[in-house]
Amino acid sequence: MNKKEEKLLIEKVKLFTPFSKLENVRFTEQPDLIANLNSKKIGIEITECFQDDSLKGSDLKKFRSFKRKIGRLLTNNITYKIPYHLFIDIDKNLNIKSNEHELLLQKTKRFLDNNINEVQNNKVFDFGEQEINIKGIININLFFTNDLPNNFFGESDYGIIPKFTNQQLNFILNKKDKKLKKYQNCDEYWLLIREGDMTAASFSKIKIDYFETNFTKVFMYRIFKNELIELKN
Repeated sequence: MNKKEEKLLIEKVKLFTPFSKLENVRFTEQPDLIANLNSKKIGIEITECFQDDSLKGSDLKKFRSFKRKIGRLLTNNITYKIPYHLFIDIDKNLNIKSNEHELLLQKTKRFLDNNINEVQNNKVFDFGEQEINIKGIININLFFTNDLPNNFFGESDYGIIPKFTNQQLNFILNKKDKKLKKYQNCDEYWLLIREGDMTAASFSKIKIDYFETNFTKVFMYRIFKNELIELKN
């Protein structure tokens, strides 16, 4: 997560106790932010979870980053008289270098120029893999609407949504607990886990048994439910 995403997350969780009681919040490094609660100095580390989290990281996270980069490249460079919401499905095995992104953009722009006729408010264009015939692009869907101030890229991911269990939590704690000794000195350390903003980073239920950690408190913020869960208090 970048600092912009971290700040947006904090704005959301500040609506919930105990984050609503924090004062003098300042963003730092190691931990991600420091705040005051009564007479205590609270260090807060922010992270996110993915369905395939492991000690080696998450392939879904890497793919999401790549997919977002392509989606934003398209929405920033392909414009019409009406803003649109773009959904694009990309083959997870697609592996192109940064210097090839421009070629992908030009191929996609050429295809859309040839296949999108009259643009109208609330009109949808949906193209399948055989129509598109661009390596790695499975589906392109554009929804034109005057309700959007600018072009917008959305993500579409499908599949069975698992539960968030101690398995996923322990992968996160194993990484974060090791870094605690490098953090600035604080009276308490909190860990805030953001449930992801796409299906591959979402969970059907939270099912956590007893666990050990050096963090004083552990929270999870569920984006789609706008819910803050305290996993350890």
